[in-house]
Amino acid sequence: MKDETPSVFVLGSFVMGFTIKTKCLPTIGETVIGSNFNLGIGGKGFNQAIAAKRAGANVNILVCTGNDEFGEIAKKTLLNEGISIDNLIALENESSGCGFVTLLTSGENTILIDPGANLKLDVAKVEAVKDAIIKSKILMAQLEIPINSVTYAFEIAKKNNLLTILNPAPAQKLPLALLKNIDILTPNETEAKIILGLDPDADIAIDLLAEKLLNTGVKTIILTRGKHGALIISNNDNKTIAAPKIDAVDSTGAGDCFNGNLVAALLQGKTVEEAVNIAVLAGAYCAQYLGVFDGLPSQKQLIEFKETVQYT
Repeated sequence: MKDETPSVFVLGSFVMGFTIKTKCLPTIGETVIGSNFNLGIGGKGFNQAIAAKRAGANVNILVCTGNDEFGEIAKKTLLNEGISIDNLIALENESSGCGFVTLLTSGENTILIDPGANLKLDVAKVEAVKDAIIKSKILMAQLEIPINSVTYAFEIAKKNNLLTILNPAPAQKLPLALLKNIDILTPNETEAKIILGLDPDADIAIDLLAEKLLNTGVKTIILTRGKHGALIISNNDNKTIAAPKIDAVDSTGAGDCFNGNLVAALLQGKTVEEAVNIAVLAGAYCAQYLGVFDGLPSQKQLIEFKETVQYT
């Protein structure tokens, strides 16, 4: 019998992550000794899909990899997580995406990405999975794939009454054709500034940033703020969601974990506020782990974590 459980369709990205921990970032021409090398599976869309699956969601994903060793890892990982590989496209003469993470001992990081095959996720590939998108309840995407493909997919989604969620990372200016079809936007503060055409280091009050974001036409903005939790911004009200106190180890996948758990909670019928509370908790859980995959919790793990944490 066909599974009719409400699902999320993820426009995905796959990236193999190479992480090195360091006390300080190297300057130009400088070599710094690091430690704790980790080779991990990632890509924002890939992480978000698996986070949502572990949180109980029914997940479909469209993702491009190279026809290489890393692409095989992507296939095996999805299968192990119980996610279909029907829409995983292994491309000849393309390399799978790679990301290089410099992780500071504070838990903060910098990330450099070669998107590789992710850039080949074009409009034609979106059109080919149109029926699967339409049958879903939520469409979620990020910006490690071509923005015109995201724009086209969101147009399909809104014409068919799906809820649309965009995690605008890596950050860039968003075209009006995309903005008008976004129900929920989930930037961090730096990404929000870039979307608005501001300097990433611009000193701007959160309230003013929230007002400017609403003026883009997006219905709801969920501004993620790391250890400060999240801010839900809408025309009705702004609501701050606190984060639990933790000892952060690696924030690399925390945002992806947040987004995956957000969409899973919404699929389960939670309100936006309830879903953001769950997502903030999940992001905090993830930040306690080196690498991403070990930090993407199951529902049971998140419930157990909630019982142990304290809030500021």
